[in-house]
Amino acid sequence: TIDNAHPHKNCTDTLAVAHNGIVENHCLLRDELLANGHSFSSETDSEVIPHLIEENMASGMSLIPACRLAFKRLEGSQAILVLSLDAPTTLIATHIGNAGGIALATRHKEALLASDVSALMSFSNRVLTLNSGELLIADPGESTILDLNGETIDRKPRRVSLKSTTKSKRGYKHFMI
Repeated sequence: TIDNAHPHKNCTDTLAVAHNGIVENHCLLRDELLANGHSFSSETDSEVIPHLIEENMASGMSLIPACRLAFKRLEGSQAILVLSLDAPTTLIATHIGNAGGIALATRHKEALLASDVSALMSFSNRVLTLNSGELLIADPGESTILDLNGETIDRKPRRVSLKSTTKSKRGYKHFMI
């Protein structure tokens, strides 16, 4: 339904989240958030994510720590992308468990995230991939990877070739179509 379609937002429409996976403890989290005054517009497990981040920010946390703490509370496998009006040029992503991965390609102060490296090949041949339990902060011209405890992980983008990807575009100009 339209109500259950991504992106999912928080109460004040300042956070948007796209999510692939299952939040196994979403009922418990939803009940907690409802008790704290949050209102939901969908019936999906995904919508608890922006509300958890919002709850953390309301307690005084800035965006990145609020995301890290929210992600640590999620049970199950997740691939999550967060965008905030407070930091409109920053993309935050995480990969937890065995849900689809996250790959980042950058070019000329632009960043593109996808769940598969093949989707990025027409944009750039240098990609950065996340491992489970990592958080990516992508800003124009730079990106940082943290673990969910906030420790920086030093990883450089790797070069990939079209031969190293096995998927076909099946006649489309690029994978994002």
